[in-house]
Amino acid sequence: MNEKIELISIHIPKCGGTNFRDILQMHYRNVPHLNDLKTQDQCMHGHFIITPELLQEYPNAKICTWIRHPIDRIISYYYSWKLNKSYGKNFNKKRFIEEDMSIVEFVEADFMQNEMFKYIDQISLDDFDFIGCLEKYPQDIVKFLEIMGWKTTNEKKSLGDTIYNLRSARRIFGTKDGDISIPIVINRKNNVNRKKRIEEITEKEYKRLYKVLECDIDKYNYIRVNYCGHDTDTRYKQYKTKVSLSMFSRIKAIFCRS
Repeated sequence: MNEKIELISIHIPKCGGTNFRDILQMHYRNVPHLNDLKTQDQCMHGHFIITPELLQEYPNAKICTWIRHPIDRIISYYYSWKLNKSYGKNFNKKRFIEEDMSIVEFVEADFMQNEMFKYIDQISLDDFDFIGCLEKYPQDIVKFLEIMGWKTTNEKKSLGDTIYNLRSARRIFGTKDGDISIPIVINRKNNVNRKKRIEEITEKEYKRLYKVLECDIDKYNYIRVNYCGHDTDTRYKQYKTKVSLSMFSRIKAIFCRS
């Protein structure tokens, strides 16, 4: 049992976790992966599955994660793999590159099934102290800072290009030297869904993405409403396939209306 860990941050891929780790590093000197923890560490962050065993191992830790609309996330994931050809020991990515997968082939691939929520499915959503919605980043990052009880300020300090230098960020925003500037933190993630894509996704492809990801979209919206406190995201609703009613269902609908 490790009572020193204060925060466990689960990074669902392509949900803003890299930027969020940088923000955590403004408060903690080191934010390692679960597999790289050292005795002095107080926070962990990365692509790992949160389990009931981890909750027991770190009883004092708050649990947090960020979610993103499944269609936005899969498109971002696809193009990040498309742009970066290196794969190392990632044999799924090697297969992706060798087969030159389309966006539809990518989302239908066996290695992408339940790929989004597998990181958080083994514990109850009620076990999370914070779940942020990437599309609502400015509001939710403020909620996170309030939940953690970290010192914050609304003063926008002038850093120029050094904001991306973590050493400078720690010096200015670290717990020993100053408060975390909310405007700077918000501006660090101002590119959600603005990256240029290699090619446009067609309407036919969007329809297929919606069909394959429909369960994930429903779950995303459930969490978004009930745990993030936002309204339902209906941006891709037009791509939902309308199922035609059977004759029995039509007759039943008529009697129900009468």
